[in-house]
Amino acid sequence: MSIAVSVPAPARYTLLARTFHWTIAVLMAGMFITMFLHQGAAENSPAALYWIKAHMSLGLLVFGLSLLRLLARQTPPEPLSRGIARLAAVGMQKLLLLVTLLLPVTGFLRVMTHGYAVSFFGYTIPSVTGNMPGVNAIFKVLHGGAMPLIVLTLIGLHIAAALFHHFVLKDATLKQMV
Repeated sequence: MSIAVSVPAPARYTLLARTFHWTIAVLMAGMFITMFLHQGAAENSPAALYWIKAHMSLGLLVFGLSLLRLLARQTPPEPLSRGIARLAAVGMQKLLLLVTLLLPVTGFLRVMTHGYAVSFFGYTIPSVTGNMPGVNAIFKVLHGGAMPLIVLTLIGLHIAAALFHHFVLKDATLKQMV
């Protein structure tokens, strides 16, 4: 008879937190896919309109779920890293949450201040501002331009850090969210 040493499982995020995390991750991927499909479609074509409406719908869904995630937030498990690595991890989590809240808002306001209605899965939210070119230019910068590259970079760093913890440090950081 052998005596096995039992190692406690790492503290995990709650099922609700993990569900929010992975659902938002899939929706963000969908937003990038719909954005690229929209940009690849002929200008003002039915396909372009379809993909931009899908992009808007997913964006509003990301915003709503991120808001719920923030409201339902519980104390997360204690980070396994310490010092500057912990500060970087917490900073990245907060930055990604901020992106999932602010990017949909800037997109919504970009459409509204262009005088267009916003579509949410077939429901139309009419513009309450009308065409405001000066204000729209601000939201175009905040929601367009380099923003997709910035967001993809943040997501890439987040994934790289999780994989670094799993394969190099061989700690349970990744296991906390799966």
